[in-house]
Amino acid sequence: MHDGKKRVLVIDDDPDVRVLIQCLLEAEGFDVRTAADGREGLDLQEGEPADVVVTDIFMPNLDGMETIHELRRKFPDTGIVVVSGGGSATSKIDYLEIARLLGATHTLQKPVQPDLLVDCRPRVRAFAARGQFSSVAALLPARRNIASRSGCARTCR
Repeated sequence: MHDGKKRVLVIDDDPDVRVLIQCLLEAEGFDVRTAADGREGLDLQEGEPADVVVTDIFMPNLDGMETIHELRRKFPDTGIVVVSGGGSATSKIDYLEIARLLGATHTLQKPVQPDLLVDCRPRVRAFAARGQFSSVAALLPARRNIASRSGCARTCR
């Protein structure tokens, strides 16, 4: 724990998604660090471990599947939330199911609507009060739209 705050690491190659999630969690008192890919995220995690890691699947350098595998191997008690669009629309592979099999605590399908993220803040406070940080996935409503150029993302910068 850092300064009494629960620590969350957000790993996503889309800078707008990182900022949006970071903004929401910091507004609720979480200590949030961000990384642009799995390699950078693992380096941060090894330096100062987070309680929960929120990661995308499709990223350069070290993808989310490899990141999940390494996190489970090195940090078995860390909550892992996978937030991903799941690849191509024509793919029959369920990448989120694979992420669960590799050890993701929770999975969420992108996209998520920025205006719905605001509605999640009371749940963040409830998780903080109960210490249920492996359930951080409930912060982000499933199957909505994170607009990469949303006004919310610009506001949080």
